[in-house]
Amino acid sequence: MTQLEWQDTLHALQAGPMDTAHQAFVTLTNTLADVSDDEELACLTQVFVHCKEHFAQEELWMQASHMPSIENHMRDHEGVLTLLESAAADLRAGQHGAGRELAES
Repeated sequence: MTQLEWQDTLHALQAGPMDTAHQAFVTLTNTLADVSDDEELACLTQVFVHCKEHFAQEELWMQASHMPSIENHMRDHEGVLTLLESAAADLRAGQHGAGRELAES
């Protein structure tokens, strides 16, 4: 897989903790893309936990700042978590590659 590369000029929101969380996501996604079958579910689980925690914090920030269209962005979060859960279910069913495929997309 082509590794994602964090670039401040393209990706940074200049929102310290949020940028840090997004950088961690890039690192986790790059790791997931290259793990072995044996490590895939554990790594995907790390991505899921990271996203769930980050999304919860981000939603608090969005509510506190009265972000317009917060509902749409929260639905985006739900969609990502659903994709991660689906890939984890596939892995538990023995379908190796589901997490790596998701990382690639």
